[in-house]
Amino acid sequence: MLNKSSGGVGGDYAFHFAVTEPGRYRLAFPEVEGYEKPDPIEFDMVQGEATELEVRLVAELR
Repeated sequence: MLNKSSGGVGGDYAFHFAVTEPGRYRLAFPEVEGYEKPDPIEFDMVQGEATELEVRLVAELR
């Protein structure tokens, strides 16, 4: 689910998802025109806990 929230330059977006099992996960990002592609992020999901990650997009220099 992708939700637009207020604030930030150009607006902030939140992506929410659920996993079926705790463990280590890797999140890779698609290319977004006009921005550098972020590196993939590895993170741990713990049963019964929420995990919050922040990814900042950096505008490409032209």
